[in-house]
Amino acid sequence: MISLHHRNRKTAKTSRSSRRCADEDALVALDPVAAVETAILESARKRGVVPHQKILSRSKLARLLRTTPYRVQLAVQRLEQHGLVYTRKGSGVYLAEKLFQRGADQAPQPQAGTAAASEAKNPAMFLSLPFTPIFKTIRVLVDGIEADEIQVGLWRRVFDVFQQEYPFVNLEPDFGRAQPGSSHDVVISSLGAVRDNLSTQKPLDVRLLAQGGLERDAFLDGLLDQGRAAPSRELFALPLLRTTTILVANHRLLEQFGLADRPINRPVDWFRVSLALVERSGGQTLGFNYCGFQFHSTFYGVEFQEQDGCWVFDRARMARFLEDIKPCLRRDQLAIKWNMKPFFNGTVGFCCNYLHSYPWIVKRLGPAAKLLRLPVEPGGFVTESSCVGTVSDSTDSVKEATLLLGFIASEKGQTALLANHPEWLSVNQAVLAGQAAASPFPEGAVIYAYDPRGVHGEVHLRRSSMTHLPRMETEAAKFYLGLQSLEETLAEMAGDGRKG
Repeated sequence: MISLHHRNRKTAKTSRSSRRCADEDALVALDPVAAVETAILESARKRGVVPHQKILSRSKLARLLRTTPYRVQLAVQRLEQHGLVYTRKGSGVYLAEKLFQRGADQAPQPQAGTAAASEAKNPAMFLSLPFTPIFKTIRVLVDGIEADEIQVGLWRRVFDVFQQEYPFVNLEPDFGRAQPGSSHDVVISSLGAVRDNLSTQKPLDVRLLAQGGLERDAFLDGLLDQGRAAPSRELFALPLLRTTTILVANHRLLEQFGLADRPINRPVDWFRVSLALVERSGGQTLGFNYCGFQFHSTFYGVEFQEQDGCWVFDRARMARFLEDIKPCLRRDQLAIKWNMKPFFNGTVGFCCNYLHSYPWIVKRLGPAAKLLRLPVEPGGFVTESSCVGTVSDSTDSVKEATLLLGFIASEKGQTALLANHPEWLSVNQAVLAGQAAASPFPEGAVIYAYDPRGVHGEVHLRRSSMTHLPRMETEAAKFYLGLQSLEETLAEMAGDGRKG
């Protein structure tokens, strides 16, 4: 009897202890910031810190603990209130002497029954908490920017602000490339990468986008058409970022050969200065990399449409472009594949690129990289690329994923996304207007207006039609080299009298 009674008391004690631990675990789950607070201190102790030593930055701690910078910020604020850390303005966060005076196992001392008390009793618990979100986790793929620190930084910023606004949604960003079979709730990618498969994504609920902060008439006219899949008028992708073409010159080269003051107001001016650069350098420096007639001809307003297997375009505009460029183009330029290396090593004077590449160009070329006024003819246009967001068809978190897209495209989201990054253009009219008014670039060097003719892939050439481009490029090159007349070239490029 005594033995049996003893076992029953032990069993009851164990049961009460299990219930208490379960209750404490539940409390901990309700306060993930407390887990981060304890983890910060434990991480510092393991590194053998001393009083007044600086701790890791908010972003580095967030990555180390696999949590959000916002939660790290709240945890640091709590530690500062306890006098365990202090902040030096403009320098960072440092460990206070109070932490060491109380002893490693006593700081901070949480109140009994709180989440932090549970962590103190179970030191292993805080290690697992940042890995165990209590809310849904939305996996977000930002495709193909893993090596671009600028883009990773701007996306992290807007994700942090989103989580401050909607703390019940956990985000797990993936700054890489989609792998076969990978599962993401939201995919942020270039329009060209998703255009042909728009209808395989979830249609976007406009009401949910509005809950994320997206207001009516926030977009420039025609911009939303990027996310529609024909023949359906449903919206499958939301524009999130834009970037336009720019014209950059190696100003050091232009000064060296006395061409720095040549005005460039029309497309032909650009080609003529390029020719002068070739002549004055004795052929050692080419004017520009030949990117293809379909790219450069947009400045003249040349637009292509396919009808019954033939290409239809304004022949007068195309003729003017071909005649302007012919005297300025050298045979060796046709053989060059488009790349940036000749521009950086001083063998090419002009480069057409996209505005988001400008910081990278300046980093490589320094002050010699000068943005020039875009030489656009009346009726001409520039190409631009767009980044869009889609909700994956396989997700079971449609509402939260759509909420995220609506926030990113909202005025608040776009302001956070583009802070300190003028090389990207907003899709939100209010933010875009502010960007244009405060532009740090030369007047006319960046086109802020939206022109649907120039959306990437350029000039209405869909991916399915790209097989026609080599033939059209070849016919243009024959004209440049004097192998056929202008009329013959225009007919061959259009495919007159034949299909395909």
